[in-house]
Amino acid sequence: MRAVLRFSVAPIPGFDVPDAMSIAGDERARELLETGIYMMAPMIRFYVVPRAAPAARVALLREAMEKTWIDPHFLEDARAAGFSIDPVSAREMQQTMAKLGERPAIIRDLRTILLPP
Repeated sequence: MRAVLRFSVAPIPGFDVPDAMSIAGDERARELLETGIYMMAPMIRFYVVPRAAPAARVALLREAMEKTWIDPHFLEDARAAGFSIDPVSAREMQQTMAKLGERPAIIRDLRTILLPP
């Protein structure tokens, strides 16, 4: 199998293929890729709590998760199991969600493109 295009901002070691954004033909194509792929990718796997969760508990959980992602033993075990750990902070997720909220027209266009009629 040969990769022909990658959908990640950072280069992937061992894959000498162009990033999709580098071949986008115009500003609209770049905006569609950024919104539909790059901004959504970090939200593939995330952890949530109910809206009514106390703020102190949410803060404690966030702190515990952030410490886990940098724990050397955890990272060693993850690598040994074949996992790559690339965490996204809660702050980064909130910023991404806010940015997505500013793009209703692009979200609508993506729905039109991706959902069957």
